[in-house]
Amino acid sequence: MDVAIAMPTDVAVGMGKAYRTLYAYRKQKRSVTLDAARGLSGYLRKRAKAMLKAADALDEAITNREERNG
Repeated sequence: MDVAIAMPTDVAVGMGKAYRTLYAYRKQKRSVTLDAARGLSGYLRKRAKAMLKAADALDEAITNREERNG
């Protein structure tokens, strides 16, 4: 479940930014820089990869359970 849930602090850390910086971006009190946009893109790609891996593992567990239960 942890891989499916991202807290704002997780996003900030993943972007390499302070939480209050991310908050300022969200509230449009600060302009998003290209560096921040690249950081978010990288974070999203990393999360997507982790989520796909978790989904694959879950699908495998479901298949194994279905096979055991006939």
